[in-house]
Amino acid sequence: MYICGSYIWGINSPVYNCVNVDLLNILENDINMYSNIGSVYIVGDLNSRIGLNNDFIIHDTINLCTDDIDYDPDCTHTRASSDYTHNSHGLRLYDLCKATGIRIVNGPFSNSHQHTYLSPAGCSVIDYLLTDPESFKHLSSFKIGSFCE
Repeated sequence: MYICGSYIWGINSPVYNCVNVDLLNILENDINMYSNIGSVYIVGDLNSRIGLNNDFIIHDTINLCTDDIDYDPDCTHTRASSDYTHNSHGLRLYDLCKATGIRIVNGPFSNSHQHTYLSPAGCSVIDYLLTDPESFKHLSSFKIGSFCE
């Protein structure tokens, strides 16, 4: 089991504009490397708003003429969210999920779809737990706690 605590700078962060590092690309490479040798769990503040976009390829099937025999089509799952907005990090995050087979745990479990960030400007979901669909069976619950000062 490989657990990664992650923080990705927000789009409006001064660091984001000063550092020429693609953290989501690094995360994707790490997911690909470690998922070959064990279960991968990514948890943290990804500053990614994905709204209700899917983290899997819709209508993914095996094409016997072109697909490798080992190809495993995406499994669909129902995901809820209290945040209906997406940002550019979010679009890249769900592309990362589609590319690696990692899924967003926020939403499929009851009480896991609430906002994770609260500010005077509003609420959003930017903190996530990600893992592969096979590892969902090892999770008995996932809950977003109450906000406190």
